[in-house]
Amino acid sequence: MWGVFAQGAYTGIRNRLIFVPMRKPAPSTFIALFIWACALSCCGQASGPWDAYLQRCKTHLVKDDTLYNWFSIDARGISMYSDPAAKLKDSVECRLQWGEFQAFTHLSRSLPADSLLKWYLAKGSNPVQPDLPLTSARQMPPYNPDRPLQGMRIALDPGHVGGTMEMGMLEWKYVKINPDPERGIHDSISFNEGNLALGTALILEKMFREAGAEVWLTRRHEGETAFGMDFPGWLDAMQMRWEGMNGRGHRSAADFDSPKAWEEYRNQCAAGVYLSENPLARKDSGWWMNKAGILSIYKGPFLKAEFKERARQIQAFDADLSLIIHYNVLETNEPREDGSRNAVPDNFCMAFVPGAFMKGELSTPEDRLAFLVKLVTDDGAASATLSAEIMRAHTRILDVPPLTEGMGLKYIEKASMAYPDAVAVYARNLALTKQIHGVMCFGESLYQDNARECVALNAKDFVLPGMATPLPNRIKDVAQAYFDGVVAWRKGAR
Repeated sequence: MWGVFAQGAYTGIRNRLIFVPMRKPAPSTFIALFIWACALSCCGQASGPWDAYLQRCKTHLVKDDTLYNWFSIDARGISMYSDPAAKLKDSVECRLQWGEFQAFTHLSRSLPADSLLKWYLAKGSNPVQPDLPLTSARQMPPYNPDRPLQGMRIALDPGHVGGTMEMGMLEWKYVKINPDPERGIHDSISFNEGNLALGTALILEKMFREAGAEVWLTRRHEGETAFGMDFPGWLDAMQMRWEGMNGRGHRSAADFDSPKAWEEYRNQCAAGVYLSENPLARKDSGWWMNKAGILSIYKGPFLKAEFKERARQIQAFDADLSLIIHYNVLETNEPREDGSRNAVPDNFCMAFVPGAFMKGELSTPEDRLAFLVKLVTDDGAASATLSAEIMRAHTRILDVPPLTEGMGLKYIEKASMAYPDAVAVYARNLALTKQIHGVMCFGESLYQDNARECVALNAKDFVLPGMATPLPNRIKDVAQAYFDGVVAWRKGAR
């Protein structure tokens, strides 16, 4: 036994004993480790300040047990490793000692993402420096029922881009349903999710401001990306960057024999910039430069960059909470060749919060840093409480039932973890739940392809300032559900 203590210790994770390599402990800690190991030998489970963090892993952070090979939680704190082999050698990428968690929490909210990553990679097992630029948590004023959100900063992220139906179809975020009198659909249905999400956010902005909050939107106009331009404008920017990087003169459509050749050139420019900024993708550089079509450019280089920009804006705004606004469709309701879907009877609301890291999702430093932030901070529990309030309001106001486990949805069964004691709230490692730090709710309010909802969402009831596309009154109900949920959460947290 003494030889074991000279080299490592055991910790209980998911009712298993995992060996955690250690340097030889100092004499002052030797007795404590001995008592700890004796307790483990009796009950098979670690006890101490790490219990709560092991529980977080079990309930909503770790979806696949192989991820435990990338980190350890023990008497020294929480350690992240670059790979399982590094863990066996106890070659630490970043270790937070137990007394450093509060400083790290403040640091994760103070530094831009790139600066935080540099700090993470440089820390190793060194102590947190006392002169780091930490910001103190903002104190909320006393709860005032007349202005219940006074003093809060709320970030709104309207999902997708929208604008035209062509853009909605490129995003694959649209609803098109042919007349179906048997289901009460007498006219053609056609709308896109990006416009619904933006309209909802603009309505919410006004409601939140009137309740005393400061509000930030990651995009404000239909068809606009988080970069303040539409998707073709982003392609223009990538073309100019790639040409500048390679010392080429600017080319236009007139320089090419066909629209297809022009499109292929622009795709190559966007792919070139992407590869220059993402070394891990370079193993497929031949495919990206020669075969990637516009859909692949949208889903790869564009979305990767735009998600990062949305998260950057929210971090810079220093939001107290973030609402990521989406509308859903039934997972199995695939479009036909003409792009139309069936109207379905199904309809559920649900919300996602950070967690449920899956196999392979700790393979980059960015992933491991995001995991560490979710593990150390209390934002997960606060996000679940907020989201549960919002889902209760959805069910009450929209008359849409909450999604519960056992519905057979693949993204719930394979990629999510039901949050304990929070109906319709699931941990899921989406791009934005991972990249945004702090309290959040990623809402999926209803199924747009539901037979009743698609008719309501297709209505042209009003036009918001700054938007050309008429919107349905149904999104006002959705905005009210978000608003009521946030106010209930704020009231409960006062």
